[in-house]
Amino acid sequence: MSDEAEDQAPAPPEALVRVQPISDPKAFKRHLLRMFDQGQPLYTDFFDAASEPWKLWDDMVDDFVDDWGFIWTEREGADRTRIALALTFSMPAGTDPAVNEAAVLAMALKAFAGHERVWVAGEHEGPFVKMLVEYRDEDGRAVPSGLADLLRYREAYARELDARGVMAQATTRADRGLGFGEARSAHKARQRLDSEPLTRHRQ
Repeated sequence: MSDEAEDQAPAPPEALVRVQPISDPKAFKRHLLRMFDQGQPLYTDFFDAASEPWKLWDDMVDDFVDDWGFIWTEREGADRTRIALALTFSMPAGTDPAVNEAAVLAMALKAFAGHERVWVAGEHEGPFVKMLVEYRDEDGRAVPSGLADLLRYREAYARELDARGVMAQATTRADRGLGFGEARSAHKARQRLDSEPLTRHRQ
C-alpha cells in the first residue's frame, strides 16, 4: 500500500463522552425518568460489582431520588451539593449497540467502583449509553470530573471498544479544532470562511 493510499484511509470514529453535573433533585428525577424513554434502565449493585445488573422500574424512581439525596461537604463551591453526574457515551450510527454497551459497562466498573450507578442503552442518532453516577461514595469522595478525567474516560472507553473489535479514537475539543467553549456551529462557519477563495475576501 502506497503512502498516498495510507494518507487517504479514513480515521477511526470518535468515542465521545459528555459529562453533566446534577445538583437539583427535580433535575435528577427527570434524568431518571427520561431513561425509560430510551430503553430499560439497569441498576448495578455497587456492593457486588460482579453481579448481574437488575432492572429499574419507574415506580422505583422516587426512592432513588431520596436515597441518593445530597451528601454535603465542608468545602465551598457548587460541587458540595451535587447529587450525580450524567454521562453519555456515544459512537456513530452503525456501531453495534450490544458491543457499545459492553464497552461502557467494562469501563464503568473500573472507573466508578464504589459508586452507585444507573445506566441505559438506546438509539439517538447513533448508539449511545447514558449513565447516572452517584457523585460521592460512602466516604464522601467525589467522582473525578475535571477535564483530565473526561479525557481519561474517553481513552478508557475507546480502549474497551477496541478490545471488542470496534476501532475508535479518543480526541479532545482542541484535537478537533474546537476552542474551549466554542460552539460547533461557529467552528464550522469559521472553517467555511477559511476555505473561501481569497478573491472573495478582497472584494
